[in-house]
Amino acid sequence: MTENERKSMMILADTIKGEINRMCVTHELSELDTMYGHAKRNLDGLSKMIYSGRFEAESEGRHET
Repeated sequence: MTENERKSMMILADTIKGEINRMCVTHELSELDTMYGHAKRNLDGLSKMIYSGRFEAESEGRHET
């Protein structure tokens, strides 16, 4: 994983933390729904980044044997 990929991952993780925080403090159902949607989509993206950066090559190597 490159330094830029790691930084992108950390920025996305911080974004998700902010979205969760907004969910915890809002008094508006529409904002809760919006932040939940953003957080869910960003969690999916973060998990893909982690998988491709740490596990994909490892997984592909196992299939070659």
